Amino acid sequence: MKINKKELEKNNIELTIELSVEELKPFLKNTAKKLSIKTKIPGFRKGKAPYETIKNIIGEMNIYQEALNNIINKTYYEVIQKEMLEVVGQPEIKVEKLAPDNPLVYI
Repeated sequence: MKINKKELEKNNIELTIELSVEELKPFLKNTAKKLSIKTKIPGFRKGKAPYETIKNIIGEMNIYQEALNNIINKTYYEVIQKEMLEVVGQPEIKVEKLAPDNPLVYI
């Protein structure tokens, strides 16, 4: 995970967080498994279909979009702890890059 910290005015900080494709895989597989429980996939019991089959039926971008919230929740708080930041209020999060086989970048 790459972290770029930028000091702004009025005690604000902008964090740019980039996660590699390898770091995203566990989140994507977990999300795909949850989606496969909710979706009927021919030839498989609920929650037992392989990732590639789920990806082909549901769509890879749908898996990414479903996983995005979990990814941001987990990594944002990890960065806050790692950088020893004191946070007041909710962050304003902007996704810069979200595409299959590319790193995820958010600010």
